[in-house]
Amino acid sequence: MNARHEPSRPADPTCPLSVVMPVFNEEDSIADAVDEVRRQVLDAVPGSELWVVDDGSRDHTAEILDRKAAQEVRMHVVHQPNAGHGAALLRGLSHARGEWMLLVDSDRQIPLDCFQRIWEKRHGVDALFGHRDDRDDPLMRKLVSAGLKLQVKLLFGAWLADPNAPFKLISRSLWERARMVIPTDCLIPSVFLAVYATRAGCRCQSVGIAYRKRSAGQTSLRKMTLLKFSARSARQLVQFRGTPIAAGAAPNFTTHVATAAKKP
Repeated sequence: MNARHEPSRPADPTCPLSVVMPVFNEEDSIADAVDEVRRQVLDAVPGSELWVVDDGSRDHTAEILDRKAAQEVRMHVVHQPNAGHGAALLRGLSHARGEWMLLVDSDRQIPLDCFQRIWEKRHGVDALFGHRDDRDDPLMRKLVSAGLKLQVKLLFGAWLADPNAPFKLISRSLWERARMVIPTDCLIPSVFLAVYATRAGCRCQSVGIAYRKRSAGQTSLRKMTLLKFSARSARQLVQFRGTPIAAGAAPNFTTHVATAAKKP
């Protein structure tokens, strides 16, 4: 696996937060997803920005995003040929200029009204990782998530509450260190970031977040595709186990179980 990434944009001291959102074929919900980020995150943090990476959508997602960006100066859209969620997330991170980065998905399954209380907890830590206590998802997805959680524990000795939760608030300093060892072809960079943080002894917290069913659209991963994807990502995790990682901070991984907002 190759760990060399395209150079990331330098930090902008006037930009405290970059929101990074990969998207693929979400024409029915992407406008609402962008509006939710604007209301709950961008309006709450002056100077913040949103980077949406359209991963080769085949519906009207790209056109909707371009229209929204023309109306919102804080929003930036990157279009790329379909390369997968992981590649889209890494592309967005390479463009982000903020001192902090918020990783979210575009399916609106995590209500962003939790953002403000989590943003206030960032002082003194390198990252805040969301965990979903109550997931109303198909059994297959729950089994895949449970298997991933077990893999991380067995391979790295790290008991992460919800390693693949699509809500992570990470400091720029953590990302700049992690990007040096996370492969460019990584399928699950969000998980690798959490694993890196624990292996490097970074100061992290796990925070409870609400979860809801999709309001529109359908997941692009079918059962067989999901199983194949899980097998490939598992192989990448095994390879990552042999990657030397220098400690970036004194070990201080704490778990803070915050009271999740009521599900709408």
